[in-house]
Amino acid sequence: MTATRKDHWSTYRSRNNEENLSTQQSEKEKNARLPQADEHKGGKEDIEQAQGKGKTAPHRLIAALYLRDEEHGGVDGREHDERLPKTLRLAKRREFDRVFKAGRRLKLPGLTIIYASNGKAVSRLGISVSKRRLPKAVQRNRAKRISRELFRRNKALFGEGYDFIFLLGKKFLDHPYTQYCEWIRKALDKRKGWMS
Repeated sequence: MTATRKDHWSTYRSRNNEENLSTQQSEKEKNARLPQADEHKGGKEDIEQAQGKGKTAPHRLIAALYLRDEEHGGVDGREHDERLPKTLRLAKRREFDRVFKAGRRLKLPGLTIIYASNGKAVSRLGISVSKRRLPKAVQRNRAKRISRELFRRNKALFGEGYDFIFLLGKKFLDHPYTQYCEWIRKALDKRKGWMS
């Protein structure tokens, strides 16, 4: 190294040497990650507040979630699962192909329901939506969530022993969930023998 480089390097090392750093912390930084008085404690007091029994009730949505979870077996929500189980979903291509080939169709605005007998004790759901119809992934995911809810919350309407495919169209997201519930009820009522 040349003399100027050595001087520069020694100056740099002396300035950035760890020995010169202060280990003292200000009072604010000292306990920055430790729990404070305003932390969320959880437990019985929060449940009472959610039910409106405590000193101050929290936001209505939080209260509703606490109450719902408490009614269904636990505040942590582990015992209450609202997902559509995998046993009620069509997953394999051959299952989809069978329903597409042998199934009957029920057309609604933005949604075509294809159904066929499966010879099992439960009804299952498959969802088909293409990028061409709903180009954005956010739209496709939302449409699939709504479709699963339509099926899960209205299982009595769909009966047992059938596979259903919800073929989602471009205008599926233009109509609210409640409208689809009503359309499905009406369509299935018109076809009392729709599953024969």
